[in-house]
Amino acid sequence: MAMPELRTATEQRRGEDAAAQGDLLRAVLETTIDPVFVKDRDGRYLFYNQAAADSIGRTAAEVLGRTDAEIFDEATAQSHAGSDARVLATGVPDTAEEWVTVDGRARCYLVTKTPFHDPGGGIAAVIGISRDITGRKRVEEDLRDSERRLSNAERLAHVGSWENDLAADRIFWSDETYRILGLVPGNTLTVAEFREHIHPEDREIQAHATQRAFDGEARYEARYRVVRPSGEVRIVHSIGEVVRDEHGRPLRAFGAAQDITERVALEEQFLQAQKMEAVGRLAGGVAHDFNNLLTVIIGNTNLLLLDLAPSDPRHCELAEVLQAAASAERLTRQLLAFSRREVVQPRRVVLEDALTAAEALLRRLIGDDVLLVILPGSPPSTVQIDPGQLEQVVLNLAVNARDAMPTGGELAIETHAAEVHPEQAAAHGLAGGGRFAVLSVRDGGMGMDEGTRARIFEPYFTTKEVGKGTGLGLSTVYGIVKRNGGFVTVESEPGRGTTIAVHLPLAGTAAEPAPETSAPAEPPRGSETVLLVEDNPHVRKTVCRLLKRTGYRVIEAAGAEAAIAAAACAGEPIHLLLTDVVMPGMSGRELAEVLTASRPGLRVLYTSGCTDAAIMRHGVLEPGISFLAKPFSPDALARKVREVLDRPSEA
Repeated sequence: MAMPELRTATEQRRGEDAAAQGDLLRAVLETTIDPVFVKDRDGRYLFYNQAAADSIGRTAAEVLGRTDAEIFDEATAQSHAGSDARVLATGVPDTAEEWVTVDGRARCYLVTKTPFHDPGGGIAAVIGISRDITGRKRVEEDLRDSERRLSNAERLAHVGSWENDLAADRIFWSDETYRILGLVPGNTLTVAEFREHIHPEDREIQAHATQRAFDGEARYEARYRVVRPSGEVRIVHSIGEVVRDEHGRPLRAFGAAQDITERVALEEQFLQAQKMEAVGRLAGGVAHDFNNLLTVIIGNTNLLLLDLAPSDPRHCELAEVLQAAASAERLTRQLLAFSRREVVQPRRVVLEDALTAAEALLRRLIGDDVLLVILPGSPPSTVQIDPGQLEQVVLNLAVNARDAMPTGGELAIETHAAEVHPEQAAAHGLAGGGRFAVLSVRDGGMGMDEGTRARIFEPYFTTKEVGKGTGLGLSTVYGIVKRNGGFVTVESEPGRGTTIAVHLPLAGTAAEPAPETSAPAEPPRGSETVLLVEDNPHVRKTVCRLLKRTGYRVIEAAGAEAAIAAAACAGEPIHLLLTDVVMPGMSGRELAEVLTASRPGLRVLYTSGCTDAAIMRHGVLEPGISFLAKPFSPDALARKVREVLDRPSEA
């Protein structure tokens, strides 16, 4: 009779235990920091813990029995309903990121939903637990932004980064590192495969730098060339550091690799420009001293020839001296043209007309085994340049092309106009681009390698045999073109010929008429008094003899102070001041100002063997001022002196 009572008590105890367990579970769910909820098949909330309620700013009572559509905005409700439907349809747990917007604030939750089965095996409800990952998502987004900014910075600066985990034998290369190597970013690249991309001649450099860094001698730093799959060679500067454990053993290495190909090219251009400028200054100084020597040689040789009969054997010998002096004068002018310090008279010249005028001379120079082809551009190109210098450019380029074809070939000279972009002009040291006339000389000769191309404009550099060339031809071209605001480009490969293109700024559309020349006549004579001021004693004595030979009375002075003293003591009028421009102490221009102040009718003729830069500093090349460049012949001196003396006083 007691059995039913015992069974009832046991069942009651089990019910109480289950209720206690349910209360415990509810207490746990209510105190957990993660939102937990239960929905029935119709999407109505059966349970909503405190964390879930707090996450949306409501109470559980406000949520229970309601659907997502009654609580959230349309987009959020549809997102929740979609994941619920997947769980109910498949019976498989579903995990997804869901965004919830509450009071205008968006929060992201990682939600896992699991089906709850009834005793019959059917899905009675959906149990969900979510975790607020908004902070993590923002950190991830910040990280992506940081990586994007870093990637953009690396791409723009051509700097790639790398990290080598030595313990795990893994290496990371940034996208820019792959691009530097000419590879598609994201490929797997081992250290051994990376070294295969290093130029064979530079692999030892990179390996040695790596070993030194691992040995603890220094941080990793190396400059080497890499060869891209296309065959293009790039120059890379790589630096890095090694991280070690407490025992000093390497754990990992990290660093950066920068593509410095363009920077190295600019550095080489700058060094080349510095070198050419230094050589130019030296050439200008040498030419100045040489001009004084030539003035003495040419002057005295001419004086000796005047005293000898043409039948005298010494006449031929002295004539050879004059020929040698003339060759030396041309060499000096080439030096000055290279150094951009020659005294010149630029004017507008039509490039095509200059080629036509030089064609006959060109054909004689290049010989019968070379076919000369001239391709003039249309419309014609007008440039501002000294005609004599333009002729030097054309002749030097033609002779250089001829010498590159010892067995003959075709030499083509072409002209055209082209637009030069500012970037291209800046690469050649010019301030801006614009329209340029282009004179290109193309030969089918032996061509040049990279090392030769880098040196062809250096004075005295030549690949010809001894006695076959001075090495000044292309350096003269370089100096003339740079002086006239242009630049020169060279395209050449061994066995494929050479094209040298001269670029000169276009100047107007019409050429200036060439100065008229008269037939030579006997050197004019005179009887006036000339005050000769020259600090070089040999030049002073020679010029004095030349002037006296043509009838002038000469007062000599070794400098400005001596000239002022001599003028003060002179008991007769002084008609002409013939003075050197650059002298110790007072310059020739300053001396002329002092003397003409007290002698208003005094004529002045300046002479100098200095470069035009030095002369221009003294204002001697200004319009209306008479100037005679050294070296000069007796005939040139006599004519210039007479010209200045005979000029009307109002001039």
